[in-house]
Amino acid sequence: MRPPPGPPRIQVGLRCRPPFDHELEWGQETTASALNFDATHATVHVAPGRHYSQRSFGFDYLWPPGTSQEYLYQDAVCPIVQHVLRGHNGTVIAYGQTGTGKTYTMGFLDSMLPPTHTGIIPRVLAQLFAAQDTAIHDEAPRRFRMSIRFLQIYMENVYDLLVPPSMAHELPVRPTQDGAAFFVDGIQEYALTSLDQALGLIAIAMRHRMLAATPRNLTSSRSHTMLSISLDFVDEAHPASCFTLVDLAGSERPTAAPLPPDASFAMREQTKLRLNEAKFINSSLAALGSVVASLSSHDKGASSTPRFRDSKLTKLLKGVLGGPHATLVVATVDGAAQNMAETLSTLKFAARCKKVPLLSAAAAAGKKVKSTQVVDAATQTDTMPPVDIGGHYFPHGGCLAPQREMELHMLYQEQLHKLRRALERSEGVNQTADQHAMRLPFCEENASFCHFGGAEDEVMRTCLKGGGNDDDVWSVSTEDADDSGHGYFQVRFD
Repeated sequence: MRPPPGPPRIQVGLRCRPPFDHELEWGQETTASALNFDATHATVHVAPGRHYSQRSFGFDYLWPPGTSQEYLYQDAVCPIVQHVLRGHNGTVIAYGQTGTGKTYTMGFLDSMLPPTHTGIIPRVLAQLFAAQDTAIHDEAPRRFRMSIRFLQIYMENVYDLLVPPSMAHELPVRPTQDGAAFFVDGIQEYALTSLDQALGLIAIAMRHRMLAATPRNLTSSRSHTMLSISLDFVDEAHPASCFTLVDLAGSERPTAAPLPPDASFAMREQTKLRLNEAKFINSSLAALGSVVASLSSHDKGASSTPRFRDSKLTKLLKGVLGGPHATLVVATVDGAAQNMAETLSTLKFAARCKKVPLLSAAAAAGKKVKSTQVVDAATQTDTMPPVDIGGHYFPHGGCLAPQREMELHMLYQEQLHKLRRALERSEGVNQTADQHAMRLPFCEENASFCHFGGAEDEVMRTCLKGGGNDDDVWSVSTEDADDSGHGYFQVRFD
């Protein structure tokens, strides 16, 4: 294990994924690697080809095909977690061509995979909760509470991934009061109470991200995602810290195969959308590359100013790139000769990242910036005191969503939308639905328990009528009356 990759510069690791089974079936031309790995010196050598000459790139970490998730984590990420637990900020950024294993490395794939496939994010959360449990058991002064924020940047719009799609809307990105960074105005922050709850939240959020099939990846991420884990230490003298994990959408060529003459309108629109998505992805990655190039040239005395305002992605990474964050860039490639143009682009970007200087520990102590730029507007008010509501701690005057509210938002809003559709089929109850449907005191998976204050009979008749025409609603049952004398009813959905 190496020392914590903190200042004075960004640390960079290169991971090369092995060929997929279907690639092996296509033959040597597809899977032949143009990369040679020198693990001892963390150097990759590019074999000469028709359109490129022999080159070598040195990195801080090198993970050839076959490297396990556990080894990568212990090698490069675990030290950053320890850095964060000491009250500093940490960041991991996954960068690479689409289909090279960024999302797999970060740990956003199927939770049914064997434990050996567990990626960075679940391991980070497990390590943080283990440290939290130890601190609580030992009554250590470094006890802390955790919360998360999770967003995606899709076609240059920012959305909260912890909000159901039916409620999601574009969130503005604004500069902080001192202009040193940017934040997302209005994003939800959720208190973490257990590892299972945290992983459940992330699993729900990942169902909300934008995915699409592309020639290189059947489940290609069409958006950049940023997960921020905030640590608020009980000891007020201990500074808050944040771990930011960024899964960048993969770079790709915005080209499409010719459509057949009889292609449907929907097929043509989907093709147009995929092209637009690729253009936005490549544009934001180009802006990031420009910022990194500018920051890396500062190390040589150049005077170019980084253009952070060119994209939402670079705005939100302003506090990370060159700031007091222990930053690791995981660059992913597949090594196949046929993809060498994209691989070389990734290698060059990673090599430039390695030259980006970070604030020293001394400079960070004298210039402590906001732990993350993915913050709620309420956090911009320094005078707002912490509050305690219902046993949940809210460090920014109550801007964290309590567990009860989280469940209501995450587990029944889309089902409630189905209920409203059923109610609206019957004339005369639309107003009843609007007035009462939001009064939901409890919810569990695949069920919503709703209180309609006096409208039970009418609502039940409507739901049953709607259920006869729509498989969404299949049963209604009354519950015990509450203190007001009105009953609850339960609507279950397929």
